[in-house]
Amino acid sequence: MVKSLFRKPHIILAIILSVVTAIMLPTMLHARKNAVRQDAQLLVQAAALGLGGLLRQVERRDDQILMIRDYVHPARFFTDDSGYFFVIDTTGVCIAHGIQREYEGQNMLGAKDAEGRPFFDSMIEICETGGGFIEYMWNKPGAQGSFKKLGYVEPIPGTDFIIGTGIYFPSPW
Repeated sequence: MVKSLFRKPHIILAIILSVVTAIMLPTMLHARKNAVRQDAQLLVQAAALGLGGLLRQVERRDDQILMIRDYVHPARFFTDDSGYFFVIDTTGVCIAHGIQREYEGQNMLGAKDAEGRPFFDSMIEICETGGGFIEYMWNKPGAQGSFKKLGYVEPIPGTDFIIGTGIYFPSPW
């Protein structure tokens, strides 16, 4: 039987590729997840700094909100355009949302994810120390049910606004 396998190199190659994939896949997924985390953090940091500079020049809050929405609504990133921004203020009001505009103007404090965690409250707490990552469950537009998400949030300098992004697992890794 072993001799017959060696006469069929495509079977040997398939076995080798299966073993290598089984060994390497967790490492490759972990590396991709870390790369996506870094991308999300960099995008939010750049947006926070840019918006902070622009908003400093605008006095009226209503005009600031319009400026934020003009930035957030069309912004998309990642190769599949699944990346988007959202902005809340430190009282929990959703100021702008890249894909779920029905939340704009709503106070999200106390809103719980599918596992019962008040994740907007946690986002505000995270930003009190400069920003960071959060994992939570959230409804995915166009799909049924809640899905695990990785979020990154950061305060917009000089304002009471917080900008963030959320990435559904496992996509895009």
